[in-house]
Amino acid sequence: MKQIKFLLAFLPFAMMACGSGHDGANKSAATTAAPQASAAKVGTQEWQSKNLDVVTFRNGDTIQEVKTNEDWIKAGADGKPAWCYYKNDAAYGQKYGKLYNWFAVKDTRGLAPAGWHVPTADEWKTMTEFLSTTNEAGYKLKSKEGWKDDGNGNDTCGFSALPGGCRYNDAAFYDQEQITDWWTASEGDVANTAVYRGVGQAKRVALATGSKSYGLYVRCVKDK
Repeated sequence: MKQIKFLLAFLPFAMMACGSGHDGANKSAATTAAPQASAAKVGTQEWQSKNLDVVTFRNGDTIQEVKTNEDWIKAGADGKPAWCYYKNDAAYGQKYGKLYNWFAVKDTRGLAPAGWHVPTADEWKTMTEFLSTTNEAGYKLKSKEGWKDDGNGNDTCGFSALPGGCRYNDAAFYDQEQITDWWTASEGDVANTAVYRGVGQAKRVALATGSKSYGLYVRCVKDK
């Protein structure tokens, strides 16, 4: 199932508040499980300012790093939590964070640091609708540089989404510098699928459903 096009990675920014939502209307990690010092405030929500980059669950248990195509496919088939770097290169991890399968996202040991959680599809919807009602939320989330073919955004809120690419359930890596996708905590309507949101060359934030074995980034939102 290869309907995956988009993903977000972020540079750390100091706390910033979006000055407007709905297109102009005024509205008010390290590799451990520690929350980041900076965050992006979007409406009433507070989002981490870069993609998740942890190697342990909240309880301290290690999340398996997968380095071969065979092991990535096996982890998905067995429903086991796993993470990897884009093209298994740690240098990409420093810039984009880690790619996780959805089994890591929903593991009961907790992927997000204390005080944060992986957002649901509805929480993503709240954020994107605050930013824009004309399908331009992606433009406001994307970084000002790093995207191919004039695909940069204006980074209105300090979210600074970078095009980190993705990994399919067949273990192939795709579309670095062109897309970024994030898992939600919501399952799809079809068996063995989950919902994700992503940004590509267009200005919108896409909504899609894909295999739980995909490797996508994770952006956490603060608990209320």
